[in-house]
Amino acid sequence: MFSHRFAVAVSLGLLAFLAAPQAAWALEPASLPVAEFNEPALLEALDELAAVKAGDAKVWLEKRAAVTAFGGNALPALEQAAKLEHWTREGYPRALAAEVCRLRISQPELAKVVDQPRGINPEVYRQFRHGKPSCHRDFAHAGNSILPLLLEALVFTLPERKFSSAESGQLERDTLLAALVQVPGEKFDGRARFVLEDVLKSGSHGDGLRALAAVSYAQCAGAEGLALLDEVVSSASTPLRVREGAAMALGWVADAKALASVKSRLDSPGLRGEGEDAVALRRALIVALGTLGNSGGWQARGAEKAELAREMRAGCAAVLVVCLRDFPADVEFISSALCAVAWKDSLGEVRKLAEDASGAEAVHKAARQILPLLEMAVARER
Repeated sequence: MFSHRFAVAVSLGLLAFLAAPQAAWALEPASLPVAEFNEPALLEALDELAAVKAGDAKVWLEKRAAVTAFGGNALPALEQAAKLEHWTREGYPRALAAEVCRLRISQPELAKVVDQPRGINPEVYRQFRHGKPSCHRDFAHAGNSILPLLLEALVFTLPERKFSSAESGQLERDTLLAALVQVPGEKFDGRARFVLEDVLKSGSHGDGLRALAAVSYAQCAGAEGLALLDEVVSSASTPLRVREGAAMALGWVADAKALASVKSRLDSPGLRGEGEDAVALRRALIVALGTLGNSGGWQARGAEKAELAREMRAGCAAVLVVCLRDFPADVEFISSALCAVAWKDSLGEVRKLAEDASGAEAVHKAARQILPLLEMAVARER
């Protein structure tokens, strides 16, 4: 039997051995082989990813994996490649690829929100009160960081996504697509501009999605998007629904040029008829005036925009009063727009039309219909 003294000695020796920094079985981390980070190889892989064609999900996923395999060492170079100045028409594919990979390395949980949207999972959405897919809210509440991942899904990975069969699957896909197009605009993030422009101009997407893209594009591009929006509204070869979307989108460009564009179109003989195209486009432009002059929207822009706010609201209200005289059949649209603008001077103008029995009966009736609603809207402004 071992003596107690011997046992203690052995224990102390073992502890000393375990604590020894040069124990034969323990290798310091510094002595382990470390793969050298190869930045030129990373940038080459990034270039290959940026060159993938839209919709080629299989190749995109393969090339993306080659970039993300560089891990955390790649983050500084990816951050540099994704800087805001690179998000130009020519440069955005590479900037998008870089930011997508950076986020997937550094924020995998954020990527999961887009890769596996809970709201289009039938096991989840069938528990909703309405029982329908919905993922807009999850994307909208995630902050602007999620935007490149939304664009990636819209441009590249959608073809590889699995949906339910038959009508349920189509509804899931349509819901996801609408959210991918709408949310970037709601974030007013200019990085989405060129992707949304491509959706708007693309004949491969449905008319409804293209119309939605027009509004989102306007929110992201601002005044720089006016030329394309005007072009789409004017294009007789473009489906009417898309032209309507572009007309309404003019209201999201908070610029005097947008107001001038809407006014000139409403003055044009082509929109004074009662044909389907004329009525639809005219009403879309009236809606645009309500958005462009919206009192709450201008208040949110702050005191530094107060002078422009007065100019825009007054201008929108004046055009809407003219619309009331010229297009009384559009009273529902004019009423909503006037109440959104809630410009005090327009109240007096509408009151005159309501009280002027000598005018056209249709105008007189429309003004009386609008008057109490406009009175309440203006009163709330005070």
